[in-house]
Amino acid sequence: RIRNRVIRRIFVFFGGSDITNETEKALKAIELLNMPEVGVDVVVGAANPQREHIRKLCNDLKNIDFYCQVENMAQLMVQADLAIGGGGTTIWERCCVGLPSLVTVLAENQKELVINLHDMGILLNLGYADRMTVKDYKTGIQEMIQSPAKCRSQTEKALALVPSADGADRVLDCMLEEA
Repeated sequence: RIRNRVIRRIFVFFGGSDITNETEKALKAIELLNMPEVGVDVVVGAANPQREHIRKLCNDLKNIDFYCQVENMAQLMVQADLAIGGGGTTIWERCCVGLPSLVTVLAENQKELVINLHDMGILLNLGYADRMTVKDYKTGIQEMIQSPAKCRSQTEKALALVPSADGADRVLDCMLEEA
């Protein structure tokens, strides 16, 4: 999907369990920004201990859809203009669909990847989850809204890194060349 640089839909997902409850921080930041024209898709895993609390928050806020343990993540990502999430394996899915992203390091094993992709201009590294505040998320969202060029650049660089259309063919070509 080619995005028109205007953020109209945000995708929020911090993994299956979200132990530090980053989802709530991101939701509170979105609420503070008061963007009635922006829709939000919030996905939590079945293992999320705050699942029902997050569901209630979503129900209390406007333009926010709550999902638990979905099988259509790719569809939700394609519909979005910005993602807010963790530095786990979902990074690769967001790259595959060229989704600009604000990323929080949730675990030490994510640090190097998040830093490297930030340095490459593929995502915006917000920092470590245990240090994140609602204000940090708000600032990150504002930065992306005010910088359509950054969003477009992230999309282009992510798609170049993880091409969805011919990725399998490229891997097969490399394998055949080695044979």
